[in-house]
Amino acid sequence: AVRIGQGARLVAAWGAQWVTAGMLGREAGHR
Repeated sequence: AVRIGQGARLVAAWGAQWVTAGMLGREAGHR
């Protein structure tokens, strides 16, 4: 359970960072 929890947390953090980077990149591209 601990491993699954850590993995889910890591994926959630990575996903949020990826989405944030994508949004920032998209805004910069539309400049």
